[in-house]
Amino acid sequence: MTISPDIILERSRLKSSVSKWRIAAIILLGALLVAIAAKTSDSLIPGDYIGRVSVTGIIEEDRDRDKALEELAKDNRAKAVILYIDSPGGTLVGGETLFNSLRDVAAKKPVVAVMGTLAASAGYLIATAADHIVAHSGTLTGSIGVLMQSFEVKDLADALGINFISVKSSPLKGSPSPFEKMTPEVEQAVRNLIDNSYEYFVNTVAGRRNINKEELKTIADGRVYSGNQAVEIKLVDEIGGEKEAIKWLEDTKKIKKNLNIRDVKTEKDEEGVEKYLLGLAGKAGIIPKEMALHGLLAIWNNSGIK
Repeated sequence: MTISPDIILERSRLKSSVSKWRIAAIILLGALLVAIAAKTSDSLIPGDYIGRVSVTGIIEEDRDRDKALEELAKDNRAKAVILYIDSPGGTLVGGETLFNSLRDVAAKKPVVAVMGTLAASAGYLIATAADHIVAHSGTLTGSIGVLMQSFEVKDLADALGINFISVKSSPLKGSPSPFEKMTPEVEQAVRNLIDNSYEYFVNTVAGRRNINKEELKTIADGRVYSGNQAVEIKLVDEIGGEKEAIKWLEDTKKIKKNLNIRDVKTEKDEEGVEKYLLGLAGKAGIIPKEMALHGLLAIWNNSGIK
């Protein structure tokens, strides 16, 4: 039986296609295993350690972060926690929820806060969740207070002949508004809200830092302090950095010397995983990028590893 050149060529193409899919499958499987290993490596490494939790940037609500702190509290290998802060603050609820999560951790193991360049407002609030606070001499901290800002364009709109129409169920609904003059009633309502939130902030700091509430209010006027100033007014315990924080843990909490410091991830790294998989499978040109990404992420999302 004679085989035509076309059949031979087609079989050659088929074998080549099958080979490419086998190579693609091996690469994707390898990528999956590496990604799984990266996500689970911390849980597989034996031995005690000190966890380092870094809080940087604006503080907002974060369920992934709270879940990571909950797991850290349960990890018996984590003998202590260093809370590193470099933040200008954030939302009151963001600071409150993070403070509560850190207090849950502190109920099971010692927590020491280390301030970086800035630990102000909600950044200072979360520092008080720690058992001990360390700051650099040049750290800016404090800014104890609550702020609500708005703006008003009513006069500008009037000058341009623009009329804003607003129908409300009550005068305070949707106020303050940039499109309306702030009335005394609106100003008082906002003031009541700010004062209530401020009382929470002050009560929390007073309780955690063991400072008389009325005494605290004389320094909790929104200003920032250097690390040296903060030590003098008892907002901070000690000048130094992570080295001093570790020494405090060893001397005061009897934490074993020379324990490894391990960074604790407090957010998912799905974007990093996607880029990694695209780099391995998509860039190779073996299969389309979209197919590589969607196929493996489907496996990833169904694997139960989060």
